[in-house]
Amino acid sequence: MEDYLAGTTENQKILDRFIESMSNLDADRLSAVTDEGLVFTIMGSGAAAGVKSKGDMLGAYGAMKRVFPAGVQARVQETLGSGNRIVCRVECRAQTFDGVPYINNLCLFLTIEGGKITQAVEYADIQAVADVVGPAMERLGG
Repeated sequence: MEDYLAGTTENQKILDRFIESMSNLDADRLSAVTDEGLVFTIMGSGAAAGVKSKGDMLGAYGAMKRVFPAGVQARVQETLGSGNRIVCRVECRAQTFDGVPYINNLCLFLTIEGGKITQAVEYADIQAVADVVGPAMERLGG
């Protein structure tokens, strides 16, 4: 198993850029590290859950940027990797545009092929999304 915490492997660099895109809610960075055929699955139930395309994720970053204009502090807690797959546990902290705190711990399963993320499966606290992000979107008017 490769050491993904050392920051020396190509997959670690891709993971680092992906986490940066999450932190900054930067659609351009997300686009740069993901394959055109990206399949992003958010596990659970509710509006946020389901299978998303790259276009869906880029659009979601735009909406989240309105909710969290200062971005999200996404910090990797641990990673495991083998071959072209990485599993990482990430803690996300933010404040909405009107000061409501948001904390979500998630686990990402990423597949990397040809230097790009081709698949992502996210396990997160969907209730935290429903409790904070949904109402914030309503306060923004949609």
